[in-house]
Amino acid sequence: MRNHKTLYCPKSNYHIKDDNDVPKSWFDVLHALRKAANLSRDVQSPVPYFARKAIIFLWSAELLKVIFNYSFSNRIIYLCWGLPNKSKWRIVGFFKLLRLRLVLSLSDVVFVNDKITQSEIWQKFKVNSKIIPFFIDSEFYFYKKKDYSKRGLLVVGDKDRDEDRVLSLAKRGHNIQRVTRSEEVMNFYKNNPSENIKIHYRIGFRQLRDLYHDTTIVLLPIKDVNHAAGQTALLEAISTGCPVVINGIKSASIGADFESVFIPEENTILHFERCINQASQVFDHHNEVLFNSSILIRENFQLEKVAKIIATYIKAESG
Repeated sequence: MRNHKTLYCPKSNYHIKDDNDVPKSWFDVLHALRKAANLSRDVQSPVPYFARKAIIFLWSAELLKVIFNYSFSNRIIYLCWGLPNKSKWRIVGFFKLLRLRLVLSLSDVVFVNDKITQSEIWQKFKVNSKIIPFFIDSEFYFYKKKDYSKRGLLVVGDKDRDEDRVLSLAKRGHNIQRVTRSEEVMNFYKNNPSENIKIHYRIGFRQLRDLYHDTTIVLLPIKDVNHAAGQTALLEAISTGCPVVINGIKSASIGADFESVFIPEENTILHFERCINQASQVFDHHNEVLFNSSILIRENFQLEKVAKIIATYIKAESG
């Protein structure tokens, strides 16, 4: 791979201390990538502005770092999550698109997790990208047969979650457990309390896994259906044996091949409840569907597979 031997990536703020019992993250994928691509040094973090003979792996559009590292002939690998969210200020939207265009054009390899994002950046910028699976630690989030006496919905994650939709479902009698690390979400439910919603704030990973194992259905209501939000929670839920209701188009497209994933035809409360009823039927009568979905996660979204795919594309681009 020429002389590029050091791999840099952003710092992670994802892990929470949990007695060292935590799932593998994208950092573990990159450590596996280092071995798969025959890099001589370990993964370094954070990404510097100046480095020599390095591979820069970014998953946010940090334009200055891209420009500086490009000028030093470093190889830039960019994981793109899609086009920027629309802004009410036209000039802000223009500069966001311009920044993304520059990052994409200066990157040696562009990765995406779904076909919708791949199509968007080709249509908008004429940039070819490679699809890689969204990584999930299926060994940590292992399958467990459900306790059919337990009922309820579980909402996990904070990015672009539709709290008004959650509250509306609670008012219609659904029992919901809400897992969050956001003070903004906590304040929302302080101002809009509901006896049908139980909040779990900044819990550890094992507690989260226990909630997946003990819940009936995982609900992922996304405000902007074009936003690639909810991918992690979607795959964690499938891996542990939960049926999922999700309305985010990009994230839902990742789970579209799973029989345990239900996507509302329209973004209305009635269509959500229809999907919840369908998911309940799977939960009650088709445990093999949940098990088979979990198996597909283990086969297609595992650490080593993702690392090998990335390494193959990097080697191919190196010539």
